[in-house]
Amino acid sequence: NLNYYPENLKFAGKNIRNNRGILAPLIKKFKYPFRWASEKLRDDYELCDIAVTRYGIYIKYASDRLRDDKRLALKAVTQSYSSYQYLSSNLKKDICVIKAAIQRSEKVCKYIPKEIRQDKNLWVSMIDKKSLAIRSIFLACHFTLRRDPDIYEKTLNNDPSLADCFSAGILLKLNYKKINKKSLELIYRTFK
Repeated sequence: NLNYYPENLKFAGKNIRNNRGILAPLIKKFKYPFRWASEKLRDDYELCDIAVTRYGIYIKYASDRLRDDKRLALKAVTQSYSSYQYLSSNLKKDICVIKAAIQRSEKVCKYIPKEIRQDKNLWVSMIDKKSLAIRSIFLACHFTLRRDPDIYEKTLNNDPSLADCFSAGILLKLNYKKINKKSLELIYRTFK
């Protein structure tokens, strides 16, 4: 009985795994069924929406077409940051999707394409607009950009605790002329 043991769906025949009438109520109730749905039902927007709304990571089982759907992508990354890695290459470069994933967790950075993480204008703009928490922006940008005065001056002024992300050698090389006095004291304590 699939209502009590939904994981048994993986052993079911194609006629059951392709039956929307059987799978729809199971997907609403359990997380397993969408994983074993037929290719046809993995391309069903409504079923995918239900699965992704409850378990964001399940976007990895969706069809290529649905992994390129921005609304589903946003639902997925707000549920689970690791679902970002299964999105289409177009959506991995979409700024709204990136912001939503970073808001969920800074750990998503390992999945963000390198060219996006190295785009200085993007991160400076996000800092200026305060699109996300300063700490999240700082941790999301590429480590080479963290040493750029346009980035570290603004971030350290807002959150001096970020000085602990730098080694002592790098902290000595930074220019502190535009850092406020209160932040400088905290940075010095971190260095010390």
